[in-house]
Amino acid sequence: QIALLVGTAFWWGAAYVFAALALEGFSPILLVALRLVLASLALIAALEAFGGGVRDAIDLLRSRPGPVVLLAVTASAGPFGLITSGQQHVPAGTTGVLIATVPLWTALLGIWLDRHEAVGRRQAAGLFVGIVGVGLVVGFETVDSAEQVVGAGLILLGACCVALGNFVARRMFLDDPPLTRALTTSAVA
Repeated sequence: QIALLVGTAFWWGAAYVFAALALEGFSPILLVALRLVLASLALIAALEAFGGGVRDAIDLLRSRPGPVVLLAVTASAGPFGLITSGQQHVPAGTTGVLIATVPLWTALLGIWLDRHEAVGRRQAAGLFVGIVGVGLVVGFETVDSAEQVVGAGLILLGACCVALGNFVARRMFLDDPPLTRALTTSAVA
């Protein structure tokens, strides 16, 4: 399990470094499109190998086009576009720290989107400490120009979209297989 944790952490963090390098030769939108095409191709292979198949993804899109588009925008196109656009102006390490705010966004959005989630004093204090912690780690030295502030803002909006996409997936796609849902949303995005 430690090897899985280290491997996941490496690839998760390396994605921002690879994106920063790719942005030297590609526009953010083209990079996002390439990422989504490659993800869709990998998901097609996985679905064909492990069952379900592409037919299930097509059926999901045909049966619920509105919710699929909403999930594609909130979980794929929106966050990837915002994060990659912001990354043009912010170092990869700062991007990783700003993306780590997804749980904070989830907790904040949960107040309005999930009536079962209540924020008591301890949770509110935890949110406050988390937000202050991100601010201290990023700091004024890291984000010191108007372009970097805009870039950081885009990345934070992307992290918020990821959290929103999680609520959409939980509310509208709870019974759908994850690989089928992922293929449908990445292909639509």
